Amino acid sequence: MSDEQQPIHGSLTVVGTGIKSMAHVTTETPSYIATADRVLYAIPDWATQEWVRRQNPRAEPLGDYLEGQPRKVTYERWVARILECLEAGEKVCVVFYGHPGVFTYASHEAIRRARERGFSARMLPAVSVDGVLFADVGIDPGVAGCVSYEATDFLIRPRQVDTSTGLLLWQAGVVGQLQSEEPASSAQRQRILAETLIAHFGAQHPVVVYEASVMPYLEPSILHMPLSELSERGLSRIATLYVPPRQRASLDMTMVDRLGIPRSQLGALDVGPIEGASLPESL
Repeated sequence: MSDEQQPIHGSLTVVGTGIKSMAHVTTETPSYIATADRVLYAIPDWATQEWVRRQNPRAEPLGDYLEGQPRKVTYERWVARILECLEAGEKVCVVFYGHPGVFTYASHEAIRRARERGFSARMLPAVSVDGVLFADVGIDPGVAGCVSYEATDFLIRPRQVDTSTGLLLWQAGVVGQLQSEEPASSAQRQRILAETLIAHFGAQHPVVVYEASVMPYLEPSILHMPLSELSERGLSRIATLYVPPRQRASLDMTMVDRLGIPRSQLGALDVGPIEGASLPESL
């Protein structure tokens, strides 16, 4: 049998550990880690790294971020290492912090390239920051909807901001940064973010600065404040920003009639208050 006819034995499964260390690992994840020929991981905390190594002694880190380089340079190195193991015919499991498909370029790119080369590749779901934020802050995105952007991308690309729906800004604590080792965003960059949001929602509109709990014994940080105070507080590197809707969206009665919805039943659409439309009385 020629080299071109040899069957491809390598396979790739990408999994995530969730946000709160081992507490968020799904029940299917450990079995994929334990049965892999090669486990590669990119996890920030030591405790979860040790847990992965206990599941499979063949586990090894993908490597640290390259100092002074854009994050994508590091991600490309990770992809190359994953594909190298696949080409060796190994059953590979790659473990990322959080959800492996949320802000994880290397996971999507490795799966895409693996499939192009004929390998079996898939991703398993996991808990991500928006999931824990909805639970901890008490937000139901089904009430008024929710759109999300990476904070820097939100600022540098023109957006039609809908103030009748929730706005979730990922990586708000590192807005304007492209290199991983930089400290939290400067006050000037956070001021630009605040000014942009104030232009749409108003200076006294309430927002939530959220930091998820990464360990079972820690509580999340949930800070409520008006937008006017956002640039003064200073955001940590892991901060996520939630901006609740300013008002409820109006109804398109022509569409209501086209859908055959009785107007007498429209009250059922108002299933709850607009979350965070005012600041807590304790502030």
